[in-house]
Amino acid sequence: MFSGIIQCTAYVHSIKQQAVTLPDKSTTLVTHGLSLLVDQNYSKNLQLGASCAINGACLTLAQLNEHPNGLTQDQLPHSLVELFFDLTTSTINLTNLGALSTGDLVHFERSLTASDENGGHIISGHVSGQGICTKVAQGDFQDMIITFMVDKTFGDYIVDGGYLAVEGCSLTPRHVTHNDDHTFFSVNLVKTTIDRTLFGQLKVGDRQNIEVDTQTKPIVLLLKQIQQLNLNRR
Repeated sequence: MFSGIIQCTAYVHSIKQQAVTLPDKSTTLVTHGLSLLVDQNYSKNLQLGASCAINGACLTLAQLNEHPNGLTQDQLPHSLVELFFDLTTSTINLTNLGALSTGDLVHFERSLTASDENGGHIISGHVSGQGICTKVAQGDFQDMIITFMVDKTFGDYIVDGGYLAVEGCSLTPRHVTHNDDHTFFSVNLVKTTIDRTLFGQLKVGDRQNIEVDTQTKPIVLLLKQIQQLNLNRR
């Protein structure tokens, strides 16, 4: 479980890829693992098997290296440790992690403990799907307004003024609209959020991981079932 308060950004240090044969007999490289360089202040007492949210996707720590290979101390902006994670086919299909390259930055959050303050909302790290950025606008007070388009299969669970996570960051959706195929919503980011995340680099067309609120989804599903029952009785 995570709070959606991004703790830091991490560097993609290496990518594990494997050649996969496609139905047309051609081959492509598929990412199935990655390593990240993370500030040691955010990796203290981190145990193998621990859950970490990487761009909002819950991954299991497979290996930890306190002395990253290929880097000298003067190349490191902080004292960094290297964390290794494996990616499943489901994670690659649902998230943007399979498109990462060496040197990219990602959002990082460790899982909550019972004593931690939850300043966001309860996030499982089970990404619902990807959203496409359709507009980036500057606000009046050093803030940003970003608009996303998502598939309606999970967009129905996005409620105006409710909760969702974008790249693992707890945000409030506004101006939610739907058409037959897609849902559109906007989020407003204050300067503090912009400074602590990667949203300031976002461009139209970029894909972001979206997780709908785990408490909203069952309520919407129940209302849909009640509505269908009422229609069947007519």
